Formats: sequence, C-alpha cells, structure tokens
Amino acid sequence: SLIYSKLVEHGVTVVNGFSGGAVLPLLDQFHEGHPRHETSGVTPIRWITNSNEASSGHIAEGYAKSMPINGPHKPVGVAVATSGP
Repeated sequence: SLIYSKLVEHGVTVVNGFSGGAVLPLLDQFHEGHPRHETSGVTPIRWITNSNEASSGHIAEGYAKSMPINGPHKPVGVAVATSGP
C-alpha cells in the first residue's frame, strides 16, 4: 500500500484509527504477519483501534504533542477513519 509505505518513510510508529470496510485493505498492512514485514526488516507500525473517529483525532494530536522534537523525524499523529455510516 502506498499509504503505509509513506507512513514508514516519514518515521510514523503509531497510527490511531477506527476500522471499517473502506480502510480494510490499509489495515491489513499493519498486521504483524503481513508479508511486507518479512522482506522489509522494518518494525511494523503499531495500530491502535479507537472507539470512534473523533477520539482517533484527539489521541493522534496528543501523541504528536507528547513526542520529542529533536529526533530524525518531526513528531506526527496519524488518525485513520472509514467512510460514512
């Protein structure tokens, strides 16, 4: 997945989200058993399921604000949500 690859490229280690049908192909990329992790040698991004889309955004913001800014990548909070009801 292009989205997952870009998250790795930018040093993202944690993603918060709310799953649903529209994002299931992306969520498969986070699974530790996915073949991409065997060949890349990179630690999989941690997926945290939240109770709703709003809490995903709040948690992502708090995560980014709590990270040190002197690392190789600037802190970023990522939230993923699905489409409509």
